[in-house]
Amino acid sequence: MSRTWVASFASSLVALSFGCSPIDTEPERLTPQNKTVQLLSADSQQVVTPTGLTLKLIATVTPPTVGSTTVQANSFWLDSNMAYVAYNNQGLPVVGAIDAVDLTSPASPRLVSQMAFPTEKINGLAVSQGSLYFTGGDSTLHSAVVGKVALSPSGQLGTAPAPTRLSSYAGTGVAARGSSFYATSGDSGDLSLFDSSLKVGAAVAIADARGVAVSPDGKTVGVVSGQPGAVSLFDRAGTPIASYTLGSASIPESKSTIQIGGRLTLASLGNGGFALLCTQNGAVLATEPAVTIADASAEGTVTNAASAGAGLVFTANGAAGVYVYRLSQGPLIAGTNCTSDTLTLLGYLDLGNFSANMVYFRNNYLFLADGLGGFRILTVQNAAADGGDNDFVNPGTGLVVLNSSADGALNLTGNATLSVNDGFVYVDSTSARALTAVGNSKISANATFVAGKNKMTGNASVSGSLVLGAAPLSDPLGWLPVPSTEGMPIVATAAVSVADNATQTLSPGVYQKGIALSGNAQVTLNPGVYYITDGGLSLSGNATLTGRGVLIYNASTSSGINLSGNGAVTLTPATTGTYAGITIFQSRTSTAPVSISGNGALDIRGTLYMARAPLTLSGNAQAPTLGSLDVADTITVVGNGAIALSQ
Repeated sequence: MSRTWVASFASSLVALSFGCSPIDTEPERLTPQNKTVQLLSADSQQVVTPTGLTLKLIATVTPPTVGSTTVQANSFWLDSNMAYVAYNNQGLPVVGAIDAVDLTSPASPRLVSQMAFPTEKINGLAVSQGSLYFTGGDSTLHSAVVGKVALSPSGQLGTAPAPTRLSSYAGTGVAARGSSFYATSGDSGDLSLFDSSLKVGAAVAIADARGVAVSPDGKTVGVVSGQPGAVSLFDRAGTPIASYTLGSASIPESKSTIQIGGRLTLASLGNGGFALLCTQNGAVLATEPAVTIADASAEGTVTNAASAGAGLVFTANGAAGVYVYRLSQGPLIAGTNCTSDTLTLLGYLDLGNFSANMVYFRNNYLFLADGLGGFRILTVQNAAADGGDNDFVNPGTGLVVLNSSADGALNLTGNATLSVNDGFVYVDSTSARALTAVGNSKISANATFVAGKNKMTGNASVSGSLVLGAAPLSDPLGWLPVPSTEGMPIVATAAVSVADNATQTLSPGVYQKGIALSGNAQVTLNPGVYYITDGGLSLSGNATLTGRGVLIYNASTSSGINLSGNGAVTLTPATTGTYAGITIFQSRTSTAPVSISGNGALDIRGTLYMARAPLTLSGNAQAPTLGSLDVADTITVVGNGAIALSQ
């Protein structure tokens, strides 16, 4: 095996040649961009608006040339601030390459080193313990191979020993976690376990093995295979745990990927589209068929890869490009920590006609290996950060506490009962006292997931399954955009105060100094968005507030929302548009407290969302309904009555 190694150090370029194949090192390969990418309807090819997402193509690394062949971006691996991009050629000659790209500034990536492989295709990459591991096929050895490249402390490509043969003709995937290394090879291939010296130990025969991944905790290894499509799970030693047959994936030599979250497994299945599974029992939670487009063969539009996070799924579909789906959570499946889920196609990205081979979504960035289009970097504005170890869904009915470390992140006191009808509770805190409950307080939900532990005293109880040490849930509404005030009327520049026995109807728009209701005031909100710049929203005394089809957005970082007293509050959200289902939304930068309490009739439907703020819920009478999905930094439930979350 021969290769050419090129690395840039400061302003100089040093080349160490182990063969005769040159590699293109022109600076024009790196193209900073700032181009809005439209989401187009799969049916009409028209722009889809609104979707709650803003996507921008911020940079492209175009493919290198090995000899006289321009190779195609096929796969990549992200490691800290580095991206390692694998290239190969479709057909002959058998050549490949690897780029090392510094993503310290993703909008201005730096190509720090490159390596050409004149006799190998590179199909998969993984980084562990200071080395880059690769898998592919070698035309000289006529075999699948696994190899490694030493990495400098700054992530540049270094020396590479001879690779190790694997069974079959092409290595299809590689994964690493700590000192555990795994590779797959296709057709009559295996899942091979190897060590850092590339010595293969155990091997498990898996026909048409296409991809491999390791779970976030390093305990589970997943393999996706084809003919027919299947997902197989193993422990870290390669002992089988379970195998789930999914069908399809029937086109030979197709590409597939697998992503394992805390509870869920996502697999792309070639001409079988993709499927989301419950890792616990293999139940198919959601699935979508492969994409078909005019003037393209079925082989050209298979689902090569899928990646999920923050309630979104992105798929790479060859000539059909990248498709985007919204993933929403349904009811809990009895006996599991999984739910039946719903996929909604939002559209496809207008990126031009190349070949989408791999896609990965992380921390508001979408990365794409796009064949001759190269390695592309996009921002997904308003999408929740997701490091790949969280699960991928937007809850339906439920309560989500986002604080990652607080004692009593969810705290129940007195005789309060929190009833989550046909839904669940998530507490992301890893504290030993993440969930605290005292007195006669009670949680009633299908399931309660706590990243840490609970502390229950007195007669406090949890009804439904309780899962301690659960995988945290990323912000399920991190994708939701802040309402724009562009074109929105300024309704009031001074504080709006409605008191005594006054009756008033308010219209949507900007309220620069807040809204306050008191006494026996009766206020009706017309449908629309109420943007409160400062001053917050308060209700006290016997005042009543009624609004149907409304969103209340509180932008204030100093004044929160306080709905208390003896009056009635009836609020429902819009049913269409970006803010469908969202009733109260407080700025993600605001820690101003939100309190919803009182002795009156409280009927608030929809989502209450205040990601950085403490939320206090209280009910002493008339069994108030306080949202269908409540998301806050911390949540305290107090009082002597039952509080319901319901659709």
